[in-house]
Amino acid sequence: MEQQGGGAAVRSRHVPYMGQEAKSDPPARTRRRPIDRLGYSLDEAATALGVSPSHFKRHIQPQIPVVYTGGRRIYPVHRLKRWLDDNTCEGGRGTG
Repeated sequence: MEQQGGGAAVRSRHVPYMGQEAKSDPPARTRRRPIDRLGYSLDEAATALGVSPSHFKRHIQPQIPVVYTGGRRIYPVHRLKRWLDDNTCEGGRGTG
């Protein structure tokens, strides 16, 4: 027998076997949990502190120890938090 109309294209899709979950919904045991970051890139550190990367480079970077690994610089989160605490002014700047 011949197919009339040239046949229709069949789209394949994943159909899970009994006991399997669909590929788009991995089992809970394989889902990744967010990881608490220990260090940030320069752009991430600037964003975390709410300043531009250029402001970070000029005014903050010289005061923060950095970890060099390969061609990357990593700014430890705990040092950024310490810098923020150490540079906090009570009552704002220029009061008194």
